[in-house]
Amino acid sequence: MFRPLTAGGNILIGGAFQGDDSRPAARVTQVASGAILRADALDQGNGGLIVVWADEATQFPGNSQRERWCQ
Repeated sequence: MFRPLTAGGNILIGGAFQGDDSRPAARVTQVASGAILRADALDQGNGGLIVVWADEATQFPGNSQRERWCQ
């Protein structure tokens, strides 16, 4: 059965948005400078959520992208 991708996925690195979740949060989070995080909608709908979080220090010199799919 074909099911369209109706929205982008979620990328949670180090924890949830502002640490607001039951998930444990990282103390320190680093993402490599060449990293590209993509949460695009591939077929239809809005892009997803991208969170890079740490309770003490976050380094993210990379790129993130979340695009909406339009026909």
